This record gives sequence, structure tokens and C-alpha cells, in this order.
Amino acid sequence: MNRLYAKTSFVINKKLTAKALNIIISNSLSYVNACFLKNDDLKITILSSNASIFKKAFSENNLEIQFEKEKGLIAKIKQNKHRSGIILGFIILLSSVIISSKFVWQINVIGNETLTENEVISELEDSGFHIGTYIPNIDYKDLHNKILLSSEKISWISINISGNVANVSIKEKLEEKTKADTGYTNIISKYDGQIVSISVLEGEKQISIGDVVKKGDLLISGIIDSNSQGVRYVQANGIVKAYVNKNIQVEIPFTDTTKSYTGNTYTEKSLKIFNYFIKFSLKYRNYSAICDTIEKTEQITLFNSIKLPIYIVTVKHYEYEHVKKDYTKEQAVDLAFTELRKEMDKALSSAELISKSIETSYDDKYFYIDCKLHCIEDIGSTVEFEVQNNGG
Repeated sequence: MNRLYAKTSFVINKKLTAKALNIIISNSLSYVNACFLKNDDLKITILSSNASIFKKAFSENNLEIQFEKEKGLIAKIKQNKHRSGIILGFIILLSSVIISSKFVWQINVIGNETLTENEVISELEDSGFHIGTYIPNIDYKDLHNKILLSSEKISWISINISGNVANVSIKEKLEEKTKADTGYTNIISKYDGQIVSISVLEGEKQISIGDVVKKGDLLISGIIDSNSQGVRYVQANGIVKAYVNKNIQVEIPFTDTTKSYTGNTYTEKSLKIFNYFIKFSLKYRNYSAICDTIEKTEQITLFNSIKLPIYIVTVKHYEYEHVKKDYTKEQAVDLAFTELRKEMDKALSSAELISKSIETSYDDKYFYIDCKLHCIEDIGSTVEFEVQNNGG
């Protein structure tokens, strides 16, 4: 309990230690702690409320003492007595801890595999269960049924309350196999091109070297029809390379508008208790500047373990303006070729470049690059197919 009260301390020179102790004993003065420092001076800690008594007793014996800064929660409040926001925040914090003892503070989710914790919590909220729910009013059977009836992904749920924490266990519904989910696949072309090489690992090839194919054409079939084994279905596998042409177009304006930060920032702070907000900063509420906004939420934790349903929400607004920028022809050319290199890296990430041609042009507003790439690339794309079951 002493941690709540303001404390202060003073140090007695080692030469005056005996005199100081005699004053304390003869006047029956109470103290919190006394200890010798490394230099043999005596440090005495007392409650701040007793400071005047100590000062008077020592002064009467011609011994002056210098008190250090007060410590403790009460001291903090005293130090900030003119800062109403801090006092109000403390009162709200203390009140919320007392009032919210019968409310859900935290929701933990286990058993989810494809669903995220936020998705599960969102489904709970749709059924009326959320942080801030009044625990004595929860009808668990009705709540479970409501969630299962409304959810398309949860097949079983159990909600258990431990203190102020809701532990939610779920089982997800198994995904039904789609008609195409057979495990059998074809390989089709994802680009127009001319076949250069074919390597079939599984399946039956449908093209030959030199053939010209269009996007979507069948390259390797997952249906194998042989005289010895009849019709078989497999997962087609292989590599089909082809000559492919790719076009890249870049245009850079001679006059552009860029974002330039002014250096002005506006901060709004709120206290969030459950789903209710109390704003502390209203100064910038009506500003009209164009800003990028970053929001940060911090949950208040006691003793590094007890999470309270109280959050400090800080919203920072970074002001910027649109600045007109003019480029010379040389600058536009540099920017255009920089962009071209980026686009070529993407286009050739899985291809081998054979040749390229580049044409440039410009008008009053833009500088243009038209680039044609001739390359070799694996054009195969795997797709599933459905096998009709005619019974038998």
C-alpha cells in the first residue's frame, strides 16, 4: 500500500549520523526506510506527509535537511494537479477497472485454421458478442446457436469466460470439393507463341516444335488414350518453351504533380474503453489540410500481464501538398529509361531475351518509349479438368 503514498528522502552526512538518529529516536519520528550509502552517508526515506515534522525537529536541533523529489502515485497526481487531462485519465482508468469487472475485456480464439482471429471475432460481433459484452447477461446456448446459424465457415463453437477473458474454441466447416477438384490437369498456353521445345513428364503432348499456338491452346493433355491400357487420367506435367513477343510502353509527362510534405503534423489522442471513445485532443479536429494518416493503438497492461479493455489511440496526420514539377527533355528521358528497366526486369523474370527493339517519341506533354521484346519462355499453365462419371 505504501507504493500509493508520496515518499521523499534526505541524506545525512556521515559525521552527523549519530546526531540525526538521536533526533529521530527522541522525537519518536517514523520513517519508511534507512540505509547507508557507499560513502557512509545515511539516507532516510519518509512519507511526504511527515516532512514538516522532520524539518521542524531537525531545525530545532540546528540541523538542516534537504528533501529529494517526491515519489509514488499520489506524488505523481500532486505534481500534475494542474494538468486536468492526466487527472481525468487516471480517474477514468481507475473507474473503468472497477466498473468493467463484469465485462468481457479480451477475446482469444483457438482452433481456427483458414479463418484469421479477426475474422472469427467479426463473426462473433455480428451475433452480438464482443469486447464490452456484459458477462452475467450471456446466454451461452443461445449465443452458440446464433453464431452457428449465421456463420458459413464455423461448424462448432464453445465460449468459456475466465475472469474477463473470453476463450473461444471453434472448428471450421470442411470445404466441399468443387466439380473441377479432381486432381486431373491439362497444361495450356498462357501466351501466343511459336513452340521451340517440348519436354513431357506426364500426359500426352498435343503440339509439335514449330507450331504456332494461341493463348489458351492445349499443350499437354491429362487424358491418355492407349490401346494397351485404355483411357487414363493424370496430372499433366512438363515444360513447353516458345518464342514469345512482349510489348512494354512507357510514358513520362514533362509536367508532373508530386506529393511534398510540409513538415506540419497534427496529433489526435483518444481513450478507447471497450468500443467507446473519449477524445483528448480536439485542437485539430477541423483542419482542412491534405494529410496522410497513421493510427496507432496501444492496449493498457497492468504489471506486464493484465490486459485492460482500455486503449490509447493515437492518430497522426502528416500534412502534404501537391507540388507541380517540370522536367526537361533530358530528365524525362532518364526517368523513362529507368521505368523501362524496371518493366523489363518484370517481363524477363522467367524468360530468356533473344532480341529487343526500342522506339522513342515525344509531344508537348509526354516522352514515350515503345519497347518490343522477343524472348523464349515456358508458356505452360496448369488447369484442372472434370471427369464425367457416367455410372456403371
